[in-house]
Amino acid sequence: ALLRLRPQSHERIFEIPGFFQWGTPEDLKIFEYWEQSYRAHHKFIGRERAEVDQVLMPMAGLGSRFTSITQIPKPFIPIAGGPMYQKALQTLPKGKNTVLITLDSVKSFLAAGDETIISLSKTPPGQALSTEAGITALTAEREVLVSSCDHGIVLDPTTWKKFKEFPDCDAAIFTIKGYPGCQTHPNSYAYVVTDEKGSFPEVKKVSVKVPISINPSQDSLLVGTFWFRTAEILNQGIQELKKQEILVNGEMYLDSVFELLIQKGLRVREISLSGYLCWGDPDSLAESLYWQEIFGGYRLEQRSKFPGVTLS
Repeated sequence: ALLRLRPQSHERIFEIPGFFQWGTPEDLKIFEYWEQSYRAHHKFIGRERAEVDQVLMPMAGLGSRFTSITQIPKPFIPIAGGPMYQKALQTLPKGKNTVLITLDSVKSFLAAGDETIISLSKTPPGQALSTEAGITALTAEREVLVSSCDHGIVLDPTTWKKFKEFPDCDAAIFTIKGYPGCQTHPNSYAYVVTDEKGSFPEVKKVSVKVPISINPSQDSLLVGTFWFRTAEILNQGIQELKKQEILVNGEMYLDSVFELLIQKGLRVREISLSGYLCWGDPDSLAESLYWQEIFGGYRLEQRSKFPGVTLS
């Protein structure tokens, strides 16, 4: 309006480092989710890191959604000084034996470390089959944590300690409630139904890529991190998945294993997280990093859409 009235006037536009929108209940819930997630994340930093016998991380996907912004393969996109997969590992209990499943074509991007590397010639048709490729590097009778490379979890060490002391559990699914992304893209996620009893409720159903209610953000979202009492239980689940040829959108998801285990009489439980940081696509990565920057320290300078990320 000012320019129309006074065409010769000078106007300047200032970009602010951050903006909080609380105009609707939904806006406020989004803010509260990220505030609580990063508050918990900062609270647990510096504590002695929990341990687990074995960690298996499948990272043999193509990451095709990132090709529009970078030529760097998704697991190796540098986030805040380190590749994505390393940042994901750092949020997990530390594995005494860590196995990474990658592709021959991107193996050169791997940073030097003590992980066991299994390299595949091509991407298997589904995360479950990528996971299967690493089972030979595991000790069959020992526990294993399986987690995707494109997210971080905020796990209260006290919760993990209590779970490790919890009896009568063969497998577990890590979940979060309130994640904003499942409200805007409900068919992109998997959801867990439990008996809602105790600290670690028993899982009754897993719905893959299909919401279980009209308010997905209020439901237990399966984040993509799983625990198995033994690597053999993991293997049995995948073999049954292959036998029954259970596919979702043409792929074999590890998410689908748990109902098969339940059908065999095994006990699957839910572990609730204090936060979930999704980096699985450019928009999710940008959102997560935006809030990380907001709650990790303000900057009075122009910011990029992907703060702390190096893109080619």
